[in-house]
Amino acid sequence: MAIKLNRGVTHAKKDIKEGDIFYVYNDYYKKYFFGKILVDISGRLTKHVEKNSVLNFFSDCYLVAVYKEISDTPELNSREFIIPGCFIYKTSFNRRNRNGFDWTHYAYEAVDYHALEFPEFFLCNDDGVSLVRGELEFRTELSRQQEEEYKIRGTKSGSIDYSSALLLQGYNAYNDRINYHDLRLLPDLRKRIYDMIGEDSSITYYELALKYGKDTGRFYTDALSEESQLVKTVEIDKNTGFPKELLCGIAWSFRQKRYSSLALFADALQAYNEELSGRYIPNIWTNELKLIGSRILVQFEFWDDELEDSREEKILLQADNGSCFTASELIYKIHNQVCDKLTNDDNVFFEGLQMFERDDVNYPGIPYYFILQGS
Repeated sequence: MAIKLNRGVTHAKKDIKEGDIFYVYNDYYKKYFFGKILVDISGRLTKHVEKNSVLNFFSDCYLVAVYKEISDTPELNSREFIIPGCFIYKTSFNRRNRNGFDWTHYAYEAVDYHALEFPEFFLCNDDGVSLVRGELEFRTELSRQQEEEYKIRGTKSGSIDYSSALLLQGYNAYNDRINYHDLRLLPDLRKRIYDMIGEDSSITYYELALKYGKDTGRFYTDALSEESQLVKTVEIDKNTGFPKELLCGIAWSFRQKRYSSLALFADALQAYNEELSGRYIPNIWTNELKLIGSRILVQFEFWDDELEDSREEKILLQADNGSCFTASELIYKIHNQVCDKLTNDDNVFFEGLQMFERDDVNYPGIPYYFILQGS
């Protein structure tokens, strides 16, 4: 399903980070090209790898994947990559860099390090020609002359390789030659090279690195530790089996207009919490949200001008996937239901959800919570 975002709003995002999907409008082709930040090399890797690791050469870069879909509109329908990874200078994403490109934030999707892959290229050294894949280096039987013919070398660039993204799909482009900077773009040659070094070309980087004692998970130890520190014990109600409180670590203000998409709201929610606390890790609420299932009844309070008194209303919400909510999805759906009635209210700040000790008679068995509203 496509996600449509408002270019004007998301273009205001100044910084980019791992997991961010962005697009660039190319004036020459009159098309939108999409990319995703897979790894911040210096921020994520260099403090963990050996000093002589080839990855250190790319410490001033992001590892970026380019999506196959090239569109007339800023709308991404597929998550398939055409260029699975390339090294792009971080400075190219700096808004203050006149030589950078004009990117627009589109969405955020977390990077799973178990599925993380790196460009594969050749490196000449005193011992001959090696195949480089992330932290790993394998001696090949290639001659220097063969390496010179292939020219598959680790390179840095200042932008997306628009021409190669088109040419790899059979489209015409400004340049007539594909930049084969990555062995993964040449599957037949790749298979021969892997047979040469005695490795399985179908094995994932995570599995191959683990085989050689290089656990990719160690790059994420700090983030996982921070996440663990933020997780608190979930207190469960003995009668219902539901958490007594939900999402009490997330901040939000309902004094805003409705959001047109979950993706837009998720960006705003993240920015709001990062501004207040300097960090936001939405995954830490996953387990407690799984406990309530796919439906929840929520009650909120607002001031009624006609009655000149406060009123309470209930809203029944359903998870889109039919299984369980994400933190962003639940607050997004609550926000769009209550924001109009809380526009001029004092108690507009979301401080979590607290469970009622009884079911609602009209919705037996449905988790029933009221919003903790702060002023």
